[in-house]
Amino acid sequence: MVEEIPNCVVNVIAWTKKHGLIPRIIQPDASIASTVRFESYAHGESAKYTLALICKGEGEKFDIFIDDKIKYKGGYTVKLEGDAKDFVTVAKASDLLKVAIDWEADGKKLDIIVQAM
Repeated sequence: MVEEIPNCVVNVIAWTKKHGLIPRIIQPDASIASTVRFESYAHGESAKYTLALICKGEGEKFDIFIDDKIKYKGGYTVKLEGDAKDFVTVAKASDLLKVAIDWEADGKKLDIIVQAM
């Protein structure tokens, strides 16, 4: 096992350089107020990332990292689903999605879906 770990790290680095990084929540405070129901990512041409939340209506703001230089270099779409979607705004900014959840979304479900074009 000890001999195989360094080889695995090299393979992970090579794969990441070729295929890019998967999306993820970036939160400097290490947590978000909303409850994360699940995060999922589907590899392949669709490169589909889903973040499912139960919103905490505190005027919450957080960022999602999007690798638009490798993984989503051809562009991507963002779709909001769930009963909180009318109370959430998402803005693209370089390699980030800036998410803002309004207080009216409190207790409602939200799915943020990012998919390659």
